[in-house]
Amino acid sequence: SRSAKEIYAFGLQQYHHGTLVGTTTAGDVRGAEAFYLDDGELLYLAISAVKVDGVDLEHQGVTPDLPVPRPIPYADGADPPYQSALGVVRHMLSP
Repeated sequence: SRSAKEIYAFGLQQYHHGTLVGTTTAGDVRGAEAFYLDDGELLYLAISAVKVDGVDLEHQGVTPDLPVPRPIPYADGADPPYQSALGVVRHMLSP
C-alpha cells in the first residue's frame, strides 16, 4: 500500500468504520516531494514523517482485524483475503 492507503486503513480501524481483512500494511507512510533534476528526470523523495492521531505508522503499518495470509507463490489463482472479506460482508448483511 502507499501512504494514503495506510492512513485510510488506520482511520477505518480507529473509528470503527470497517473491518480490515488481509495482511499488515507495509508501514511506508512518509510524506514525499518530487524534485526535477537537471537532466529532466524526477526524484521522488520521502522527506517528512506523517503522524495520524499521534501515531507514526512508518515501519509499523496497520494490523488487520481479520488477518488472512496471502501465500502468492501457492495461491493458484485463489485470493484468500478477498474470499474472507466477502464472508465478512455476507455476515454483516445477513439478518
